[in-house]
Amino acid sequence: MSTHGSGDEIESALAAAPPVNVRRRPPGRKRRWRRRVLLLVIAVTGAGVATAYRAPLGQWASSRFAPAPSAHEGVQFFTARRGPLAVTMTEQGKLQAVKNNLIMLEVNGKITWLAEAGSKVHAGDPLVKIDTKEYDDRKRSLAGDLETAKQQLVAAQQALPTAETKGQSDIAAAVTKKEQAELALKLYTTLDVPKKLAEFESQINDTRSKMQDARKKQQDYQAALDEELMQDDDQRKSAEDALTLQKQTVASLQKLVANAEDQRKLFRAYNYPQDLKDKTQALTNAGLEVTRAEVTARGEVAQKEADLAKARSTIERLNIELKRLDEQIAKCSVNSPAEGLVYYGSPDLDRYGDMSSQIHVGADWYSNYPIMNIPDLSAFQVNFSIAEIYRSRLSEGARATITVDAVPGLVMSGTLATISRVSRGRISWDSTSPQVFDAKLNVDKWDGRLVAGMTVQVTMTTAYLADTLYVPIESVFNDNGTTVVYVERSGGTGKDADLPEKRVVGTGLANDHFVAITSGLKEGEPILLAQPDSYFTPADFKQRAAALAAATRAAAAAAATAAASAPATARSTPSTTAPAPP
Repeated sequence: MSTHGSGDEIESALAAAPPVNVRRRPPGRKRRWRRRVLLLVIAVTGAGVATAYRAPLGQWASSRFAPAPSAHEGVQFFTARRGPLAVTMTEQGKLQAVKNNLIMLEVNGKITWLAEAGSKVHAGDPLVKIDTKEYDDRKRSLAGDLETAKQQLVAAQQALPTAETKGQSDIAAAVTKKEQAELALKLYTTLDVPKKLAEFESQINDTRSKMQDARKKQQDYQAALDEELMQDDDQRKSAEDALTLQKQTVASLQKLVANAEDQRKLFRAYNYPQDLKDKTQALTNAGLEVTRAEVTARGEVAQKEADLAKARSTIERLNIELKRLDEQIAKCSVNSPAEGLVYYGSPDLDRYGDMSSQIHVGADWYSNYPIMNIPDLSAFQVNFSIAEIYRSRLSEGARATITVDAVPGLVMSGTLATISRVSRGRISWDSTSPQVFDAKLNVDKWDGRLVAGMTVQVTMTTAYLADTLYVPIESVFNDNGTTVVYVERSGGTGKDADLPEKRVVGTGLANDHFVAITSGLKEGEPILLAQPDSYFTPADFKQRAAALAAATRAAAAAAATAAASAPATARSTPSTTAPAPP
């Protein structure tokens, strides 16, 4: 059963672990037999091989085939033991201040000055400066635009009253013209037309009256002639001439009456309607002219007002841009907000690479990342990652032990503050890398020798087995997919009596040193801490020794033949090349 334990319990469990035993088996018959075979090989080698081959061949033969005096003499053992077992994990982390004064550059540009990394600064000291030439040039250009806009504003302010006055004048002229058209129409309908008709009537009546008088005189002359009242021819002639004249006068007056009536008809049928239409249209046109003048006046005024508003807006915009430029120029120089040490980059971005390589004088800075940070050295955290297998076994508030690589012997304790709920690859650019969860650890007590960025080791208990059978991790092996240990035999007989027993076991939780055994092993059984490469029986060793002797004799014969056939000058210099192993 797995339970969580405290750090003291972990140390007690590790202290209670049994010591590693080293057992040596006394030499027996096998050792004496092997010694004899080895002496035989040495004798054959010394008799058959030239002096030039002795040293390398002896070294090769002893390193290749000579076994230890016992099958597993010198092998270390551990006695399987039952007791408490603390399952821990150890991860590498980095120290980070709890409070970091991040220095952000809100502008882009070329870095012209930097405070040296690691230097101590006080509040108000300069940290970084950006080239302001681009902003200065832009500011001068905007200042010229602002002066032009101010001149346009003055012109627009003067043009607006002129447009208003001209509009009012044009409207007044159009209104006057409309009033004149209205008056002309009224005069025509109420005065001119009746007067014209009256003139026609008067003319017709006068002509008719004259025509009646002429007819009466004609009748009188005609009656006098008819009654022959005039005896005198001259009188008669005069009367006849007067009658003829009256007839002509009547005819002429009749024509005048007819002509006057025709003119009256023509006036009523054509002149009057046409003149009335013209004057009515003139009045309508005058009304439209008033409307046009009003619209034109409003348009002109609106245009001048728009020009005025545009000039004011332009001035306002330019002032805002100039103010923003002043703010950007001010941001080109950043001072320290607090006392502390200068660190390039941000501790939160360490896992994405070293940003400090991009931070130097002359570099172009186009990043929203912090360019520096001034950590508060009074309180620190540890940033580290937790392997996916341990995520479900740890929770906030768990205790941890912290050691610092740069300060040997310093051991601190801390509390797990946060664990991310989202995993990431341990290697950011490798999609196949194991998944880990970012975590933060609060340090209980601080040591003045520590600074931000130091590498630490975090050890945390993930499980605690109060009573379990356990063995060292190095004593458990994978044999073709099966977990095995090698158990020392005791009191056995036969050819395998001197060899360890390979036994299949079941394993449970493990820490960096020990693993729990769930089956296949009993308490007190001794097991090997190293996997045996080979364990020779006497018969096996005898066969290997015979093969070695045969190979040695063949090599010696070949060397002798080569020495006999070689020239004298060649034989005078011994060879340093060992024969190839069989």
